[in-house]
Amino acid sequence: TEFATPSRRETAILADAVPRDVGRGSTPSTRTCVGCRKQGRRDDLLRVVVANGELVPDLERKRPGRGAWVHPDITCFDAAVRRRSFERALRVPGPVNSDAVRSVIADRKWEADGHPMSALK
Repeated sequence: TEFATPSRRETAILADAVPRDVGRGSTPSTRTCVGCRKQGRRDDLLRVVVANGELVPDLERKRPGRGAWVHPDITCFDAAVRRRSFERALRVPGPVNSDAVRSVIADRKWEADGHPMSALK
């Protein structure tokens, strides 16, 4: 038996039968932590970018360029630094200075700013 290819009209009818919002917004966007390699919600992770050759925390998540995501936990951060995960994820040759990100994580600076991650304790 041969199957006929559906006409454009039949394809349009089938497309209209499927709700357009299926799969959209039903699950929160997830990112992978470069330290522990576990997936987490975007709101639970800290975005990090490279600016002027050093790692910079992107608390508003609006800085341009490639970003890497890490749990705001010093153990995940140390694992990422030890394995050079930031350089690999951000596609940066050579080591980068990570002191600014370490101080933000250690001091939990985002909590005072009303940042979405402030719910983490």
